[in-house]
Amino acid sequence: MADLILPSVSRRTFLKGSALSLGLTFGVPTLLRAKAAQEKKLYLYNMHTGEWFKKTFKEGGAYNPDALKELSYFMRDRRTDETHPMEQSLYDLLECLHRPFGTYRPLELVCGYRSPHTNKSLRKKNKGVAEKSLHMSGRAVDVRLQGVPLKKLRDAAKILRAGGVGYYPKSNFIHIDLRRNPTFW
Repeated sequence: MADLILPSVSRRTFLKGSALSLGLTFGVPTLLRAKAAQEKKLYLYNMHTGEWFKKTFKEGGAYNPDALKELSYFMRDRRTDETHPMEQSLYDLLECLHRPFGTYRPLELVCGYRSPHTNKSLRKKNKGVAEKSLHMSGRAVDVRLQGVPLKKLRDAAKILRAGGVGYYPKSNFIHIDLRRNPTFW
């Protein structure tokens, strides 16, 4: 029997290939669950209020209640100052989206929670605003990342297949939300 000759592969290349294989075999959601035990941090900048958030929001699979309270305030409707609890898995999604680009630059929040009053007002000006926007239930955010082409950020969000991904190049942001079936526009 002839000896099998395998190419020489560095440890890093092997690990990257293994991670990719696992992702293709078991899907991104499985990988996200496997990472749940890790410490998760967010680095965010609210471009309308000038506020910053840079903290651990999840550790050992448990959400930090104080960080969630701060994030709820950070994500508030800037027009009415109303707060609403955001869906916790949205923070996981933001962390996963941010990680590949390095966390030394903050994700810039364009819009987090949106009150029904604000949503109605925005709909009068722009028919592209959904009547039943997921922003009103704390299940959507609009973000961008300085130094990263918007198309690249959109593509990274689409790969996660966690919900809806909207691409708004004229307004310079992407929309991500938590919906049952991944949808892209």
